[in-house]
Amino acid sequence: LRGLGRPQGVEAEAIAKFEAALQAYTEQKFEEAGVLFEQVLTLWKDDAPTRRYLDEVAAFKANPPGPTWDGVYTATSK
Repeated sequence: LRGLGRPQGVEAEAIAKFEAALQAYTEQKFEEAGVLFEQVLTLWKDDAPTRRYLDEVAAFKANPPGPTWDGVYTATSK
């Protein structure tokens, strides 16, 4: 169960990888972010936020947001 007490073991590792992936994502290092988010999924197989970020990473790799990007992903379709 996430969010209760201090994370340990797999939980701590997954959180550290997720935080590193978010950092890479906001720095537009989408290749690195994608690798790290994939590593999170090896630890948290059904993590919806991680899967969502992987979708966003794929979109940004295909169409980079540019130097003035504020870190927000804007969906262009449903």
